Order: sequence, then C-alpha cells, then structure tokens
Amino acid sequence: TEIYTLSLHDALPISMLDPGFAWRGGRIVTERGGARVRKLALGPGVEMAGVSLAASEAFALPRLAPGLTEVDVYLGFGRASYALAAFSAVSSAVFRLPGARGAVQDLLGRAVKGSTGGPDAAARSGSGSLVSARAFDASGRCLSEVRLEGVNVYTFTAEILAWGAMTAAAGGLQGVGALGPVDGFGLEALREGAAGAGIAVAA
Repeated sequence: TEIYTLSLHDALPISMLDPGFAWRGGRIVTERGGARVRKLALGPGVEMAGVSLAASEAFALPRLAPGLTEVDVYLGFGRASYALAAFSAVSSAVFRLPGARGAVQDLLGRAVKGSTGGPDAAARSGSGSLVSARAFDASGRCLSEVRLEGVNVYTFTAEILAWGAMTAAAGGLQGVGALGPVDGFGLEALREGAAGAGIAVAA
C-alpha cells in the first residue's frame, strides 16, 4: 500500500534543497526533496502536480499501518512542480562541489521571500487549504481517498498548535516521547481538534 498526500503551497521552501527522509520499500531512506512529481486529485476531474518533500508522515504512518510500503508527501505547485524537480536534481549534483551549498542557499535566501511572520488576517481570509490523501495497492489501484479542506495554512497551524498545547496541559496526551499526532492524541480526538482548528473532511 502507498499513501500520497498533497498540500497546496505558494512559496518555495528552501528546506527542499536539503536531503530528507522517506518511507520506501517498507523502510526509512534518505532522499532529496523534489525527487518525484505526481498528479493528485483536487476534485472530480481536477488534478494538480505536486513535488515531493520530506515530512513526518514517513515516520508516523507506518507505525499506524505496518503494511505500508511507500509514503509520499507533496506540495502542489502545478506546472512549476516539474521545474522544481529538475532544479532539485541539478542542485543535488552541484552541492557536491566544495562551498556550493552555502552559495546557492545564500542566493535563494535573497531571491525567495523569507518569513515575515506570515500574512495578516485579511490576506489569510482570502485563501484556504486542501489536502488530498490516497492509498494504492501494488498494482496502482486506488484503495481509498480522503480530502480535507479548510482555512489558510497559517491560521490552521496557529490554531492546531494551541489546541495541542491545551489538550496536553489538560491531560489529553497519550504516551510520552516523540509521538505523531495520532499516537499522541488518538484519531477521534485529533479529528475533532483539527475540525475545531479549521480543517475537516470535505463533504
């Protein structure tokens, strides 16, 4: 079984230039960001290309479903995803040269707008979030699909972090150590918390 998730994004994360971790063939492997491009469903008959990146799902999902063989996470950039994947392949080769990584990261740091605290409330209200997750069998047949929709990702991040902190302070954390969200709070509690923070399963 493979799990693919796609999130829409409007800015290039410089962290994509660094190697990350992925779940391949039933084990954790090191992989460069942008190693793959895949089209995922945004709705009936609507698709968008996304570029792969390292994410915590590679660690969390296999614990919940031991039969998983592949876990992929993508950010949706549309047609630009193909250019980003090509850039990732070239940069991974260039970075092997002495001093190249620092030079490229410095250049991108000047060209790509960094964090300014995020958009204000008015800007956030004009956009939302979409997450599409699909599970496939070994033949590529889609076994299940879930879509989540809701508020702007900055708004959701603030709200879900606040919910997690308050829930943990109230004794709602299950277990200790490095826990994924489902491990830490349980699926139903997490579903309710995410809905309260502004993102829920699409109708």
